[in-house]
Amino acid sequence: GVFSLPKLKNFSNISGGKMENAVCDYATAQATAQGIDKTLLQKFGLNLLDSNIIESKGKAAHGSRPQLGKNALKPLFEYFLAMGENVQNVVDYLFYDKAKILRNWRFWS
Repeated sequence: GVFSLPKLKNFSNISGGKMENAVCDYATAQATAQGIDKTLLQKFGLNLLDSNIIESKGKAAHGSRPQLGKNALKPLFEYFLAMGENVQNVVDYLFYDKAKILRNWRFWS
C-alpha cells in the first residue's frame, strides 16, 4: 500500500521498509541544513551520513509479531516532530494506534 505524508519543510527523499508484512529495520531521509540538529539526532539514536542524510536503524520482525522488532521509521518521525514538522498525526496513527486498530483486533482460533 501507499501512505502519503504531509509536505515537510526540511526533509525529503524519505525511504524505509522493503516489505509490507515486516517491521521496517532501516530508514533514511535527506535533510536541509535547517533540518540537522546533532543533539536531537543523538537523542533519537539517529546517524548523520554524507552531511545531510539521516539514517535510522531498527530491527526487522515479521508483521505477525511486530513486538519482536524495532521500527526504524518511529525515531525518524519523532525527530521530524521535534524539529517542528507537521507530523503529529503520522506519529499518532502509525506508532501509537490512534485509529485503535490494535485495540479492536480480534484473534480467532
